[in-house]
Amino acid sequence: MIGNDIVSLAEVGESRSTNERFLQKVLSPQERQWLDSQDDQEVALWTLWALKESSYKAHYKRYRYRSFAPKSFNCTVLPHGQTACIQVADSTYQGFWHIQDDVIHAVSHPDSLPKNQIWYNRLSQQIGVDSQRELSKSLQHALIVEIAQRFDLPEASLSINKLAGIPFLYQENQHLPIDLSLSHHGRWGGFAYLSATATCP
Repeated sequence: MIGNDIVSLAEVGESRSTNERFLQKVLSPQERQWLDSQDDQEVALWTLWALKESSYKAHYKRYRYRSFAPKSFNCTVLPHGQTACIQVADSTYQGFWHIQDDVIHAVSHPDSLPKNQIWYNRLSQQIGVDSQRELSKSLQHALIVEIAQRFDLPEASLSINKLAGIPFLYQENQHLPIDLSLSHHGRWGGFAYLSATATCP
């Protein structure tokens, strides 16, 4: 199972990194210690948030665990690059993130998952999109186009349908073993997906 989250720093509004009440609500003492050590604490805070959100999405798919309590998803940022370990209850997720153009894109997956089965992308959807519904449709289309190209599938045969908030990929009426995650914030969107194999489903 995979999850991803997008945070557009231009869209978050007022600073939260100095809001003590908010920090106590969403961060563990360990996370707070890491935050305090960072030069740009606003970026660091929303990086932790994106990691928590992305791991929650993966966790929900596995267990249908619907309640998102940010503090229960405990992130340990690892020293080697933009990676983290996220612990919730008895489950562990690996997370990684990229920051570009003031947009944070985080992806999380179970710690046993081979890296060569994961693909992800972050897209600017700023042109010709006037509503969140249009952004969602545009993002789904971009994901379908990428999957069709990667796995040499007819684009017109693919569709995405949601069940209990979880997106599933279909070719005609057949469910394909490709796990999807889509996310958007403001005018930005991102997705991540993985297949049961590293080649064609």
